[in-house]
Amino acid sequence: MKSENKNQIPENHETHALKHGPKLNRGKKIVFSLITAVLVIAICLGILEVGLRMAMPKQEAIARSIPYETLQDYHTYEILQDVHFTNEIGENIAFISDENGLRNPLGTLPKAEIILLGDSFMSALNTPENKTLAHLLRARGYKIYNAGMDGFSTFQASYMLEDLLLKSHPHTVLLFFYLGNDLHDNYGASVYTGPNRVPIRPTRKDKRKRKSRTEMLCRKSALCYRLFYSPITILGKPRKGRQESMNNAPKPDKALPENIMENFCLSEILSLRNTYDKNMIEAVIKTNLAFYHMTAMAKAFDFRLVIIGLPSKAMVYEDMSKVPYADVEKRFDDFVRVSEEQGFSYDRPDTVISTLARHNGLEYVSLLQLIRENRDQKIFFENDPHWTALGQKITADFVADKVLK
Repeated sequence: MKSENKNQIPENHETHALKHGPKLNRGKKIVFSLITAVLVIAICLGILEVGLRMAMPKQEAIARSIPYETLQDYHTYEILQDVHFTNEIGENIAFISDENGLRNPLGTLPKAEIILLGDSFMSALNTPENKTLAHLLRARGYKIYNAGMDGFSTFQASYMLEDLLLKSHPHTVLLFFYLGNDLHDNYGASVYTGPNRVPIRPTRKDKRKRKSRTEMLCRKSALCYRLFYSPITILGKPRKGRQESMNNAPKPDKALPENIMENFCLSEILSLRNTYDKNMIEAVIKTNLAFYHMTAMAKAFDFRLVIIGLPSKAMVYEDMSKVPYADVEKRFDDFVRVSEEQGFSYDRPDTVISTLARHNGLEYVSLLQLIRENRDQKIFFENDPHWTALGQKITADFVADKVLK
């Protein structure tokens, strides 16, 4: 062994380079190629992300960016989450949801004397915090808790109220009923499950299915959202197995060629007709059940319950073309023609809900005439069917002076 070692030529730098040089160069090339590939992929993904953000429909972008969370009978924003929204005039609205996933300062609920219920008119995502109806009422000295939530039906509002009453003792509850589509929402809502319903709020942390940090971050990416969460594929085609619809297109119904009550545009026109079909009658009956449920709560918890009717833009301007999605609904003209032949009234939803409220022994306050008197001002956004900050202020002044006093 020693003789063999003596015969070996010692390896110097030159021999080492000649022997191992090609392997080292090959390794460096592989590393360089990998880094280059990663950079190219990252750049391509970045370009695709920017392209999707620019091309993504506004409604889908909103759904992607707002952190909603589903409970047993209703939904809220994620607890203590940053919520961001940009309205059509370019105002950037930002707030942090409270411990109940709603738009309030922390710790507001236990001290609240008045609870506001309603849908997106109350949550007012398109309005800066200091201009919302809830804030303006607080500025007048009222202890307000805003329990408004986007897309709520009357049933969802009543379920939420039932849970909120476990932590608060209000003397007044104001239910803002949107006359434009709350009948539509109530038609598709689950009816009250009775006294055996299990409240969510006492065990909220255990009951809620918390989204992982990774999923929340992923949903903020337009690319990841399209790949994994959106009902629309990255190629722009509907994804199989998804029930959501970003354009509120009606879903097929087994009994009818198409259930008009599941169409935002046509169901609002239907609500204006003097004669209701069986589906609209079902919506009215369900709304009456929701009022009955809330009346029982008002008696049990000893608070004043007032129903406030919020008119739609079409009702205020007495113009069918103001109905949401009228410009894209193919059957709009035919539906309007039939409504004119059968007879309709822009006051019809207000009359129906007023009758239901009185039937249940509830106070009803209509905002229809108030908003009509101010319709020459910019109380609605141009494209968005919701109130502007001015609409919020006019309503807040009226509620403070005429309802709460």
